[in-house]
Amino acid sequence: MDEPVSPPEAEFQRGVLQALDMHTAGMVAVLRRVIGHAYPDQVAGVSFEVFSDGFQEGFPVHMYLMDKEDDWLLEPEGSRATGSMPVYPGLLKIDRVYGPELPGVLHSKLPEADDWDLATDSLIRWFGKCWVDAGGSAFSRRAWIQHHDSIFRFDLAKQAWYRCK
Repeated sequence: MDEPVSPPEAEFQRGVLQALDMHTAGMVAVLRRVIGHAYPDQVAGVSFEVFSDGFQEGFPVHMYLMDKEDDWLLEPEGSRATGSMPVYPGLLKIDRVYGPELPGVLHSKLPEADDWDLATDSLIRWFGKCWVDAGGSAFSRRAWIQHHDSIFRFDLAKQAWYRCK
């Protein structure tokens, strides 16, 4: 959440953003579909959760449809979100965001660095810009992105962090 970082951490974050940049057009296209979709009334918001361990195993963000109490909307079998998801819930089908060399360089310079949190912070900033570029200001429901199970969310409409309940 925008805390000061050391030079090796800043270098790592630049590398993450460079890796994400090649997916910007694809992400903006996906988010346009999310924003323009006609959701059923029970969908009060859209949550995007970042699963940090997924940076090297596909794309680490998953989309969930939320009710007014911020609970996931699931069909009885629990396998799909209600209201026919407008996009693949994993958003982008890619092999990985970056390879093991990027965190390897960081850890060689700063062994105690938390590459997952640094990468997640970078991704959330990038995702917020993609949301704006996709026309997010026209989205009529709540939308946020957060690290999985975090008490902090990034409000995509306001482009600002807040603490959730």
